[in-house]
Amino acid sequence: MIKKILFGMSLLLSVASCTDDYSDWNAPQHNDQPATVQFGNGSVTETQAINLAEVTTPTVKVANITAPTADGGYAPSGEYKITLGGKSLDITAAGEVSTEELQNVIVSNYGKAPVQRDMDATVATWATNEKSYVKIESATFKVLATPKAANIEQAYYLAGDIFADGYNKDVVKTHAFTHSDNNVWDDPNFSIEVETTEANKSFMVIPASSLEKSDIREGAFGSGSDKKSLASNGNAITIEKAGKYIITVNMETLTYKIEAKPTALFLTGSEYNWGNTASDWKQLIQYNGSDETFWTMIYFSEGEMFKFAPQAAWKDDFGPDIPIEDNAGSGIATDGGNLKVGKAGWYLLRVTNGKERKLEVCKPEVYLVGDVIAGGWGAGWEDKAKTDANKFTAPTTKDGLFVSPKFANSGNLRMYVNFPDTGYKDPNNNWWKAEFNVIGGNIVFRGNGGDLQPVAVEANQQVSLNFTTGKGEIK
Repeated sequence: MIKKILFGMSLLLSVASCTDDYSDWNAPQHNDQPATVQFGNGSVTETQAINLAEVTTPTVKVANITAPTADGGYAPSGEYKITLGGKSLDITAAGEVSTEELQNVIVSNYGKAPVQRDMDATVATWATNEKSYVKIESATFKVLATPKAANIEQAYYLAGDIFADGYNKDVVKTHAFTHSDNNVWDDPNFSIEVETTEANKSFMVIPASSLEKSDIREGAFGSGSDKKSLASNGNAITIEKAGKYIITVNMETLTYKIEAKPTALFLTGSEYNWGNTASDWKQLIQYNGSDETFWTMIYFSEGEMFKFAPQAAWKDDFGPDIPIEDNAGSGIATDGGNLKVGKAGWYLLRVTNGKERKLEVCKPEVYLVGDVIAGGWGAGWEDKAKTDANKFTAPTTKDGLFVSPKFANSGNLRMYVNFPDTGYKDPNNNWWKAEFNVIGGNIVFRGNGGDLQPVAVEANQQVSLNFTTGKGEIK
C-alpha cells in the first residue's frame, strides 16, 4: 500500500511526445501507427481503437506499457494507475483496465451513444526506497473507444386494432411515437397518446426497420409474459378499458407502461407548504373542450416559488424551464428547480400540459356578458361586450374583491375570465371556455362541462368575487 508520495525527489519524468502527427484518429481513410510516449525511462504505446460492443472479457487492453526503472536506490512498486476522462483507474502492467470501468468512464463523460471517443490519458507508477515514494508519470497519450450501447432505432410506430386498419403500413406511419431532443441512447423513452372508444383494444410497437418488410409485424415488439416487458415478436398488448392513454416504451430496458392521460392539474409552492399534504395543492380549472389546458386566477407574493403537477402529489411535477409568455409583467422566471415570481399581484394563468408545455401569465381580467349588459346578447355576439363598462375592478391585495359594474338589465348572470385571445367568434377561444358563476355563495366553474345552472339577477345589482376563498356575493 502506498502511504506517502514525495514530490521533492529528482527522477527523470518525461513530458515529451513523438513528433509524428497522429491527431486525426477518427478519419477512416488513414491507417496511422499507434503513437509512443515516454514513461520515465520506459514508454507507453497507444492501442488501436476499441469497440466495447465487441469485448467479451472482463478486462480490455488500452495501452502497451514498457515499465520504467528507477535509480538512486529506488525500485518500482509495480502498481499502476491510468487517468482517463477525469477518473483514476487501476491498470495492469500489461495495460489492461476493467471493461466495466472503461464503459462507465465513457458514459459519464460523453453519454451512451455508440460513438468513438478520443480521450487523453496518462499512466503513473511509483518507485520506493522503503522510506519514501516518488511518482513517475507518462506523457499524455490517446485512448480511442466506443461504448457498448443498446440496439435502439431512431423511430418507432404504433400498430394494432386500436386503430381502424391498424396494421396497414400507411396507417401505421401516421402513428409515430414522440421522442425528446436527446439522442435515443441517453433518452431511450418514446411515448404516444392514444384514445380508445372500445374496451380490449390491442397494439404492438413497430420499429422503423420493420416498415421495410412485407409484414410489419416481423420484428415488432409485443408483451412479455410479465405484461411489463417488451418482447420482440411477442403478443399484442391489450388496453382493457376505453379512454385516453399515454403509452411509454423504454427501448433500452425493453419495458412499457400504459397510463391514463391526466385530466387535472395542481399548483403548489412556498405559499402552499410545498405540497406536504393533498390539501396543500391548488387545483386549476380545466379549459372547456381541452384535456391538456388549465387556468386559474391567483394572487402571488413577490419572490413566491411554485410548480405544477397532474395530481396533488410530487410526481411528474414541472415548471422550471417551460416556455413562459408573460403578458402581465409578473417577472415569473425559472429559479433553480422552481418558478419564481418577480412582482406581487393578481394574475390569470393558463397552463398547457400536453406533448408540449407552456405557461401564459395574463392580466386579471373578468367580464360580464349576456342578458345583464347593455345591449344584451346582441352586444356579445357582435364582439363588442369586452369594454370597461362590463369589466370587473381588480383588487391589489390577496383578500380583495373583484367587483362587477351594476347590471344594466335583469336576466341570467354570465361572466368569464379574459385571455388575450378570448373572442366571441373564435370557436377555440370562446368566452365560455373559461366561464364561471356564483351559485349558493360559491364560485362555481364551468370547467369542461356544459352550461351552468342559470342564476337570475336584477338590474342595478352587482356581483363581488373573492378568488382566494372561492366565495361570491350578489347584491
